[in-house]
Amino acid sequence: MSSLNPFFQIFTKNRPFIDPDSSKWPKEWKEIRFKSYPRFKKIILPQPNLDEKFPLKKAILERRSKRDFLDNALLDLQALSNLLFYSAGITEEGKFLRAYPSGGARYPLEMYVFLFKGRDIETGLFHYNVLKHNLEKILDKEVLKLKKSFQGTFIEKAEAVIVISSIEQRSFVKYGNLAYKLMLLEAGHLGQNVYLISEAIGLKCCALGDFNKNLVHTLLDIDGITETAFYALAIGH
Repeated sequence: MSSLNPFFQIFTKNRPFIDPDSSKWPKEWKEIRFKSYPRFKKIILPQPNLDEKFPLKKAILERRSKRDFLDNALLDLQALSNLLFYSAGITEEGKFLRAYPSGGARYPLEMYVFLFKGRDIETGLFHYNVLKHNLEKILDKEVLKLKKSFQGTFIEKAEAVIVISSIEQRSFVKYGNLAYKLMLLEAGHLGQNVYLISEAIGLKCCALGDFNKNLVHTLLDIDGITETAFYALAIGH
């Protein structure tokens, strides 16, 4: 029997026993946590409204990494609302289930929007509050200077970059080291949603293989340990 790749060995260690009887699960396994910035300025997003006639087949067949963004295009509030909700929003009230799967419905992922060019919304760095479906403003217009956080000349024309982070303890408390694998899988599901919704509403999307994590962590005021930014997608027309 061949040995397991060292990268995958970590997922098999420090795994708590999960009783098949969910009534015996501790409270922290059942509680879904949400991140919010109560004191920050809120941008109320319009109700998501995606054309129901747009076929999923067309979105899948035409989905590509597209980075030839228009120079003078602006991202409007309705498009941003649609993109965030149909990619990551709560689709079943009460149970707080979202538009992508999460191991044990723990939902460790958070989304941030670096908005460089907006039509009816001011530029800035925002946190997407999934529970309230609004944007919480972390930084003001100086976000325009932050494009150096992301690699690629095409970023200069991007209207926004969506950064995905993980608060690992949300999943780790139930799944131990398996949480790291689940986090990566969930980010893939979420990223594909961003791609497909972008295609559906006439936007282009390109995932970024890497970025200046130290700078991004500083801007988001996260420590890279309890919360880690690790995935980003550039958005534009």
